[in-house]
Amino acid sequence: MEEKHRLLRKYSNTLVICGMGEVVYGVWSVIRTILAVILSMNITDLLIAEAEANGEVITESDLELLKVLFYISLGILLAGELLLRMYVGISSRAEGLGRKKNVTYIIAAGIIVINHLSTLWTLSVGLHNANEDLLDNAVMIVIDLTSVLILIDLIICAVKVRKLRREIQAETAEG
Repeated sequence: MEEKHRLLRKYSNTLVICGMGEVVYGVWSVIRTILAVILSMNITDLLIAEAEANGEVITESDLELLKVLFYISLGILLAGELLLRMYVGISSRAEGLGRKKNVTYIIAAGIIVINHLSTLWTLSVGLHNANEDLLDNAVMIVIDLTSVLILIDLIICAVKVRKLRREIQAETAEG
């Protein structure tokens, strides 16, 4: 029984730490994306190039409208990502501190893992592309891989905490 309590404390502490890591990573990913858009992307050139590739002529007013729509869409996507990561992180932390949480955050963490794995695949393919910056992609791969490992640890610990709590509760009810 004491061993189960020790394991429960260990996995609960890991849930708290992983949850805080996920919140911090969520904030970092939003900052990283904003900086990438501000510092390295010229939206005007991208929109004009896309229009020319399709054989279309783009007016100045259309260009401004497209830029506004792009930034609104980007803002919505970033807000959604941040909210999802905050939900997973805060829920994980709460469960680690002993509060009962819905299984939804574990499913959300799994969805984020799948998303990260697809991003890692895209970045690793980009390493072979001579037009891409090798160092930037390598750093992003390491950071995203770290996030995947944190989330996998979070999912495993969440399942173990739930299992241990049920076992301890059953033993307490018997004794």
